[in-house]
Amino acid sequence: MTPVGEAGAGHARVVVGVDPASGLAFTCSQLTVNDGTTYPAGGDSREDVLSFEGVTIDSEVNPELSVEVVAGEQASEEPAVVSFVVGLASCAVPVTIVNSTEE
Repeated sequence: MTPVGEAGAGHARVVVGVDPASGLAFTCSQLTVNDGTTYPAGGDSREDVLSFEGVTIDSEVNPELSVEVVAGEQASEEPAVVSFVVGLASCAVPVTIVNSTEE
């Protein structure tokens, strides 16, 4: 997810969620920015919602925020979404579950 908005840098609260019915789960409780900075999830996080405080957002460098998710055995093959809320902005990132087989 790439936050967009007014140019400049600042700190924002980031909340990331998945629908429990989707079969998606977070593999770790951290948010990663493409510059390598990681943020641990806050104490109010749950299995389906992670919150991160004080995330540095610099719109001039077009930051990309990411979390890792995994599909459980009960996951539907229908597309699911991971929702991001950055400050007052929000978006839903579509996720397509692909079954991989080992040879």
